[in-house]
Amino acid sequence: HESLGMPLPSKDQCNGASYVDDTFFFNISPSPKECLDGIRRTATICFDMFARHGLIINFDKGKTEILLRLRGEEARTTSTELFKVEHPHLCVHTKAYGIQHVSITKSYKHMGCVTPDDGSIYPELRNRTAGAYKGAKEVSKLLSCSRLDAKPKITLVRSMCISRLTYNMATIPFWPPNAVDKISRTYNNMYRKAVLYRRADGLPVRVTNIRIFREHGIPPFHCYLRKMRLTYFQRFLQFVPSSLKTLIMHEYSVADDKSFLGSVLND
Repeated sequence: HESLGMPLPSKDQCNGASYVDDTFFFNISPSPKECLDGIRRTATICFDMFARHGLIINFDKGKTEILLRLRGEEARTTSTELFKVEHPHLCVHTKAYGIQHVSITKSYKHMGCVTPDDGSIYPELRNRTAGAYKGAKEVSKLLSCSRLDAKPKITLVRSMCISRLTYNMATIPFWPPNAVDKISRTYNNMYRKAVLYRRADGLPVRVTNIRIFREHGIPPFHCYLRKMRLTYFQRFLQFVPSSLKTLIMHEYSVADDKSFLGSVLND
């Protein structure tokens, strides 16, 4: 009202405003078909409640989607039926928007992280590795510049490459050992690009990662990951509500070493 030069009616009150960015709903059912029915009901309630609060939903593919992880009897048959069409979708009946065909996706991408329907960590691993090498390519001219010392190159790699490789890793409780090894190799390669030893004739010199890390004060990947996770845990203890702390303790009692708290204790 004020932006249009109109006074706010005295009977109305504005107690603050909020918007919905990304929202994730879970639906667990005893069978795949019941799960789909539950998803439709959840989507109907969600969409109509958004409309009642003046929120307009973008139903385009890539904006509002359904990620299925079907298990149990008839899971394969149900999944095949859904994905045999060119554009898999669920029909959702709503009061506000009528019938909407909501896309079904095999992977969900949020803030750069990839979550596939089978729970595999490897699509996310490939995504992070590709991002790190893309960052190195973007600054390759600076990394190969002989006039720059090693220190600014290391800072550049840390900002452009390592940040993409290790983004939010502190909150992911369990990584398979071979996935950690892959990230560790990429981590080492990124710093080798920053500190490339060359002979007088311009050819590269064979130097171990240990020597590079010791000479330039770079922590090995496992140490870097531990430090990052412990720093995150320190902030967690300072700022999160007690209800979330209780949830973390429950996860630890169920998952033990594969939980977030289990990883912190191992660190």
